Amino acid sequence: MVGSAEILRLPHRRDRGDDTARRAVESHWAALDAGRVPYRDDVDPAALGCALDRVLVIERIAPRQARIRLAGQRIAALQGCELRGMPLSCLLAPASRSGLGDGLETLFDTPARLDLTLEWSRRAFRSPLTAGLTLLPLRDRAGQVTRALGFFDLPHRMPAPPLRMAIAATGHRPVEPGFTPRSAGGPDFERADRARDVLRRRRSFRLVDAG
Repeated sequence: MVGSAEILRLPHRRDRGDDTARRAVESHWAALDAGRVPYRDDVDPAALGCALDRVLVIERIAPRQARIRLAGQRIAALQGCELRGMPLSCLLAPASRSGLGDGLETLFDTPARLDLTLEWSRRAFRSPLTAGLTLLPLRDRAGQVTRALGFFDLPHRMPAPPLRMAIAATGHRPVEPGFTPRSAGGPDFERADRARDVLRRRRSFRLVDAG
């Protein structure tokens, strides 16, 4: 990962959409609580009208994992199915999922804006197509940074689904330097994981009639 105050210079964008929709998402997010991480409930879909087909909202479910809570139509088209409730990693090739986990930790724990450059090959002997994913941290109702507003900068012409993209470059920029991510009473992911394991074991038990 890059240093806490650095952003990698991302590769030149090719065959990507214009920046108008991305700027609308970034401007709305920045205006909600300047210099701080805004609340999820303050995001106004009406302010994102020109970008809604490429907007997503994710929720942290473990230290290196997040699931999709909302995804625009063009994002759903990447897989050809409804993405709500699916892990964000489903959009990436297996080799890139560890890198995504690193990025999600930075996104939620720093917290920081996360920028990913993604690519996939259209066909043999052709240059890869590129896409951009920007993730902007959000607070939940308890004040913890467990949500993020995202925008996919996608090519105008997309290959047929399903698509598995690879991470080509990663960059981040802290939003609130010195922020303490998990205050008392905040989400305890280790405890939640243990509780799920116990529940899973209980469900595996079967009553046997010895009579």
